[in-house]
Amino acid sequence: MRKIATYASIGSFAFVFLNALYFFYNYYNRLDEIPADDDIIAKFFLFAMLLNFGLVIYSISLTSRHEKIIADKQEFVDREKELKKIIDYYKQSLNIHSTTNHNISHSLRQLLNDCYEAIVKTEFERYLEINAKFFQFLQFLTTNVKENFDVLTKNACSVYVLLVEEDEQNDDNYLVNTLFRDPISYPKRDLIDKDFDNFYYANQFFPLTQILDEGNNVNHFVCDDCITHKSFYDRIQDWHDYYKSMLCVPIRKYIGIEEEDGERVDYYRTIGFLVVDNFEGNLDNKIAIEQLKGYADQLYHLFIIFTHLEKLFYETQNDKLQGTSEQSN
Repeated sequence: MRKIATYASIGSFAFVFLNALYFFYNYYNRLDEIPADDDIIAKFFLFAMLLNFGLVIYSISLTSRHEKIIADKQEFVDREKELKKIIDYYKQSLNIHSTTNHNISHSLRQLLNDCYEAIVKTEFERYLEINAKFFQFLQFLTTNVKENFDVLTKNACSVYVLLVEEDEQNDDNYLVNTLFRDPISYPKRDLIDKDFDNFYYANQFFPLTQILDEGNNVNHFVCDDCITHKSFYDRIQDWHDYYKSMLCVPIRKYIGIEEEDGERVDYYRTIGFLVVDNFEGNLDNKIAIEQLKGYADQLYHLFIIFTHLEKLFYETQNDKLQGTSEQSN
């Protein structure tokens, strides 16, 4: 309809303009032949034509303004819809984050309570029972973290937990163990872990080298497009068949600042890593990074308490075996 009105206005303008030219041409060429009374009528007609001409121009101007107003209104409506989608997305993300945080915190509290009770009451034999709960919790954790990051990144994510320990034969490197993967990505990714007998060196995986190097002073590694990252590498050559984006944060505790070659260096006790990856990215942002760091901090406390219980259990078992051996002798 707006186009029709525009064409009609342009047509009216052209018609009036041609009539005006025709009138001017005839009027001035026959000026001496026109009687005085007719001259007044002719001038009035000329004034009316010029007025009509002005109204046509004004009409075209109004049509143009109307079209601009309609376009601006449509742009506003489109922008409003876009903002509503963004708000709905963040509401959904906030809701799922709140829910997963509560779920993880609740389960973690229960598991930590079991560990503390076993240690305080010297019921170290409960380790086997708590060990089963420990891996159930890891499954629960990775499932919830995956659900959270699926919504946050708008992409299917994989989540896994790595443990690191110093290599006794190589002080400059660390051994890495894939402790747990989320249940959905596990069937496909487990083939990779088996190829490496679940262990590999930290320097075979670029993100770990960056975080473990105290000189870098970084507390995470992230790339939304690892393929274009010039220095990125993984222990498998076809890693891009499994993911293209990655966020890796350490499971660690701050030790303090020490002097090294005249420089003050921050030192940490790193016991593992929590990693999220996917194909589409949206991981390189403060929300994603800080959320994953929060989950990693929760894991650190659990791992320290659980490994302490594990150590007490095996020490008790060894004492019992030695006692039995001495009695038999």
